[in-house]
Amino acid sequence: MLEISPKPAPGGPAPAVTKANLYVPADRRATLDPADVKVIFAGAPVFFDFALAVTSTPPATLEAITTEVRTRLGEYLGHLPVANTVDGATLVAQLGGSELFTFNAADLSWTAEYQKAGLLLRDQGGPGAQTVLQEGDQPVLRLVTVTERQS
Repeated sequence: MLEISPKPAPGGPAPAVTKANLYVPADRRATLDPADVKVIFAGAPVFFDFALAVTSTPPATLEAITTEVRTRLGEYLGHLPVANTVDGATLVAQLGGSELFTFNAADLSWTAEYQKAGLLLRDQGGPGAQTVLQEGDQPVLRLVTVTERQS
């Protein structure tokens, strides 16, 4: 991934970082100062499996609830609120406020699975836990299991 942004003026505010395809005319060349170049290699995928027990709000179906939860988790992993961190508090906030279901924070858990030095590692998460990703690692939503909470 290569991010290119304008250099801030001395004493001025930092410019907004945007990602876009750049067109450079054939008769011009871009000039980059090596000190301003930062290369980040895309890291390994980190697969997330989530489990959530909910209390449905009639007439909601478990299938509709699962679809909503999957959508919200996908948005969350796509734009982590805390850089490189998946944590219980922000997950609970992301999943709260649904018209289809309610849940207790204690009924949310996840497993993050990734490879490191040839080993397959699993990190268990829940309401008070957090999973910290290495810079460049890519969070991937693999599995969402939603069940009806037993009274």
